[in-house]
Amino acid sequence: MNKALPRWAVCAFFAVFLALGLLTAADYGPSWDEQTEMDILRMNLWEYARVLGLNESRFETLAARQGPLSIETLRPISQSIEQDHGTAAFYLFGWVVLDLSLTGAQQSALWHMACWAVFTLGGFALYATLRQMGLSRGWALLGPVCLLLTPPFFAHGHFNNKDIALFSLSLCGLWQSLALARRPGFARGACFALCGALAANTKVAGLALWGLCALYVLIRLLMERRMTPRVWGVAGVTVFSFAALYALLTPALWADPAAFFGYLLSNAVAFQRWNGYVLFRGSVFDTTSQPLPWYYLPYMMLATTPLWILMLCAAGTALALWTGVRRLRARDGRRGGGPDSVRYDRAEGGSIMIEKKRRCAAFAVCGSFCTLEAALDAARALRGQGWELLPVMSFAAGQDTRFGRASGWRHQLEGLTGRPVLDTLQAVEPLGPWHLADALVIAPCTGATLARLAEGLSDTPVTLAAKSLLRVGCPVVIAVSTNDGLGASGENIARLYQRKHYYFVPYGQDDPNTKPQSLKARFELLPQTLEAALEGRQLQPVLQCPCG
Repeated sequence: MNKALPRWAVCAFFAVFLALGLLTAADYGPSWDEQTEMDILRMNLWEYARVLGLNESRFETLAARQGPLSIETLRPISQSIEQDHGTAAFYLFGWVVLDLSLTGAQQSALWHMACWAVFTLGGFALYATLRQMGLSRGWALLGPVCLLLTPPFFAHGHFNNKDIALFSLSLCGLWQSLALARRPGFARGACFALCGALAANTKVAGLALWGLCALYVLIRLLMERRMTPRVWGVAGVTVFSFAALYALLTPALWADPAAFFGYLLSNAVAFQRWNGYVLFRGSVFDTTSQPLPWYYLPYMMLATTPLWILMLCAAGTALALWTGVRRLRARDGRRGGGPDSVRYDRAEGGSIMIEKKRRCAAFAVCGSFCTLEAALDAARALRGQGWELLPVMSFAAGQDTRFGRASGWRHQLEGLTGRPVLDTLQAVEPLGPWHLADALVIAPCTGATLARLAEGLSDTPVTLAAKSLLRVGCPVVIAVSTNDGLGASGENIARLYQRKHYYFVPYGQDDPNTKPQSLKARFELLPQTLEAALEGRQLQPVLQCPCG
């Protein structure tokens, strides 16, 4: 599906996503809070004008126009009852609320367009998040498609600048947190901090959501033992950037930060701002004296969500539970094999206890791009048999080719294994000494990697992973894929046959007529080859010609 859906189709989809909302913006009238939200944006921009010493005449004219008819007349934002949620996500659209020539209907339509633009950003962030989780382009697009086909989201995407903005910015934060956890860097940390600052400015719930994402990144990096001094520096810069950006984007706290945060927390704990009427199941509830039923929220969520989306949610939940139970059973050794083993390794300052999964293999891919799909199918087969896989990518596999982008292959591999790709020498070196894997699978293995293994070189992540695991006597399973297997690489294959702990997935000529020297492994036999290698034997017969 990843090959069938080109990038231009994804771009075209989001262009249609944006255009659909812009064309229907005038179909929705002003919301209850719309004028108030515009006032909040004006007050925030007025604070910037004061601090920067800009001309305030336009704001004064607007304040005079608003007069007593405005829900929230223009005043310092720190004195407003609405100071606990900002409009930083709409600063770029400030001209909409500052243009004196616009009529009320024109301003409302443009405001709806601005809200939809932010909603479109959220739809793209959902797509990008699903891509980070390993889904192909086609499957990842199902997320924003569901948003478009859900009536409450489609409607509120035009006028609900608070909840939709929080939703969109939180998705952006989740997307950036996954990217940051995969490859920590200062640029990714800054993007994550900006998303969090914008979300927290919109509503206080954005602060909690950003904190949960940050906690996830920290725990994941700690569990994977990737908290190097540089990564700690990235973490510190990210937190500092978040605090600085939040303060910069929130003029309400400039006058008295302590009073602002006190007001923020009091409203978050007990929101008492709405005292009105609610129509629920044919009855009108006066919220000042008649509380809503406890089931109000779940009932409304179920009643307003399309049935097909509810069915998909139920199916996804059941699948997740089934997969989790299966993994737990595999780890507990109830599906064959012995229990998990616990080994100890010496380190500076004492002993470190390292828990190793019952069946865990390092799965390395090299730059034979035309066979990467077959290699991933073999990895899926291993996962189906209960194997835990640690993904490794060579330097050559990190290149874009006509067979696909390196980022796409990386996303698929990480989504399949549930772990970040190890693509540095430092990341793969502990595999053997810390007993993190039972074996190494190299699929596909190119002629260049064969040559390095034959010469005992360890200058790539794949070859160093092999050296690290051979050090402790773990088998190395090779799935050959090279156009000179019966040429220059033939000598290297023969040399590896003579060495201990090397095993080959049965292979043959994939195209004897047009590529007479090419060899390709029978990837569907990789699981059987791995099981035989763990028993110390080579799966036979090795030569199986021809293969497709």
